[in-house]
Amino acid sequence: MVPPNKYLCSMKLAKAIIYISLNLLSFSVVSQCTEIDSVRLNPQKTIKCVSVLQWNRYDSSAYKLLCQFDTIHFLYIGSSKVGKIPTGEKAPVIDSIEVSDVYETKTICQPVYNEFYKVKGLHYIGVNSQSIEGFPRSLLQAVNLRCICLSSPNYLKGSVPKEISQLKNLEVLEFNHTQFKNIPKDVFQLGNLQSILIECASLDTNVRIDFKKLGKLKKLYLKVKTRINWNTFFVNPEFATIQKIEISSPVFSQQLPGAIYKLSSLKEINITANSSNDITRDISALVNLRTLIITFKVTPSNDEVKRIESYLPSCKVLLFDKKGNCLER
Repeated sequence: MVPPNKYLCSMKLAKAIIYISLNLLSFSVVSQCTEIDSVRLNPQKTIKCVSVLQWNRYDSSAYKLLCQFDTIHFLYIGSSKVGKIPTGEKAPVIDSIEVSDVYETKTICQPVYNEFYKVKGLHYIGVNSQSIEGFPRSLLQAVNLRCICLSSPNYLKGSVPKEISQLKNLEVLEFNHTQFKNIPKDVFQLGNLQSILIECASLDTNVRIDFKKLGKLKKLYLKVKTRINWNTFFVNPEFATIQKIEISSPVFSQQLPGAIYKLSSLKEINITANSSNDITRDISALVNLRTLIITFKVTPSNDEVKRIESYLPSCKVLLFDKKGNCLER
């Protein structure tokens, strides 16, 4: 998961944060990291603001302690026993929440997902859970969200509601390990999006990447099982500021469009293509391109590999066959 701006640490990096298991006697002097277990503390010794708080166990004393904070910048919920998140006037402001139960024998309680929109100050939500089955509709009411990252080892099912268009402040949207049957075109009309990562079964046939509407978009990653019509996929490329494109689709209805060669800000492309004929000299117009990665359905000859490399002499070019073998000239 890739949260935006100040949240720019991937889910893996977030999990790599060292959580300090507190010595209860020295709780009052720890100001950056804390972990809530089954604790019994004098309220006068608690701190009011923490950067990272890991909530791995739950009982009434832990919940009460959580409510004593004014601000929690990052709350990690890693237990199936956590059944309720503090909400309401006296609850702390929680900027970011990450939920993960993939290593638990029991799953996170569903009420946790239903409470997201009630959390004060919530800007980032990341969920990697066995129990989540689809898009949590409670998120549609969390209008201040800037980042949504959803993933499940069991693959998310259903579809993404059109009402996601209400989340006008979204900067990062990630759907990992999903079998969403349909991603509505409304997703691609959220003008503040900077990063889109979608792995799904299919896209709405009317989806267009309109760079006039997505003028802030820097990264686009799509992995879909259905056909993409390249000729109508990119719109208004002259408005683009995008730097990275990664698209994986088993079938392309037509060769790469001229529109992709007009994305002058591109620094990295990672795509699948039918054959080397899809790559023309027009790609040399991408003067800022530093990395080109292509997986071909039909393996090109050595001469074709050399031809493609000659178009981009200052670019790192990595070409693969459909089995993932690197093509060396």
